[in-house]
Amino acid sequence: ALTGEQLARARALYPSAFRGRPNAGARAMVAECLGLLVGELVTELSDWSVTTRNKAAATLLNTIVYAEKHVAKHAEALLGAFSKACMDEEDAVATKVDQCVRLAGAFIPPELFISVIENTLRNSGATAGSKKAWMAVLA
Repeated sequence: ALTGEQLARARALYPSAFRGRPNAGARAMVAECLGLLVGELVTELSDWSVTTRNKAAATLLNTIVYAEKHVAKHAEALLGAFSKACMDEEDAVATKVDQCVRLAGAFIPPELFISVIENTLRNSGATAGSKKAWMAVLA
């Protein structure tokens, strides 16, 4: 269960369309489908079309609102996608991805967040550009 402090921190990061926490039924439905949603949205974040990337980032942001703590199960895939998309040449996409990172960070335990980044940087032979992108996610 989320603490009151975690919920307050997350609510401050919700997109303006949300007036409060989504109801339990909607959150449960998104949590059940989250694996499929994350896979598709991560793929679309690297699409050649700016429109597709922008809509994927916006959809992902809304999905994180509903998924809450369940995003932690997909931390590796999400953070990997965020590290690439946060450096998008289109400001609108990069801004939405930054919002995604911040909101996901409200639900992903800090130890897991850092562990994913640390393991990726140690095991991937990351380039300087890739390291810069991962540090942007960490910031």
